[in-house]
Amino acid sequence: MPRPNGHRIARLMLAAMAASSPVFGQTLPPVAQAVSLDGPRIGLTFLSDGIVSKLKENDIRVRPAISQFGWQFEKQFFSDHESGLTAVTEWVVLVGGLEQDVVIPSLSWMVGLRTRDGAEFGIGPNFTPAGTAIVLAGGHTFRAGVMNVPVNVAVVPGRSGLRVSFLTGFNLRRDRAPAPRPVPAPPIGRPGGSIPPPPVWRSPAVSPR
Repeated sequence: MPRPNGHRIARLMLAAMAASSPVFGQTLPPVAQAVSLDGPRIGLTFLSDGIVSKLKENDIRVRPAISQFGWQFEKQFFSDHESGLTAVTEWVVLVGGLEQDVVIPSLSWMVGLRTRDGAEFGIGPNFTPAGTAIVLAGGHTFRAGVMNVPVNVAVVPGRSGLRVSFLTGFNLRRDRAPAPRPVPAPPIGRPGGSIPPPPVWRSPAVSPR
């Protein structure tokens, strides 16, 4: 009779122990719910002398303070965690300088956190005619029923200079919960739900002649 292979037995035992490990029995975390918080934004941006000079190189002549009008596309992800922290991602599209007969576009993408009380902060890239930079933002969202009123301060340091923006606006809370599954209708038939069998057709009896 051949002797059992010790190495093969050891490998089989290790495989069995790994398969029965609690790691493979862990459950997935609960699915986070997404909330859309899109809405208009309005505010002011203060430009340092270096930013004003940089814009002048691109034939954009403005004063050190410009207005801002735009829209913020925001999505908030939250769960039932006790800390109350929620993850936030947002795109902010702004147009500045309209009161000075110029159009200065600005695009920012930020990720951050928001507390249960409404305090928030985020960081991300910023793109304008003055160049690319990193934007640091913080503020507070005031809630009134389904309406949210954010008040934020954004600081954009760069090689050309510094930009400081004060923005506000509003949005309405809209939950993006999954649509409920349709419930199939019960089969037509008796109250119990079963379909009665079709009637059996019988030919009339023919009497013998």
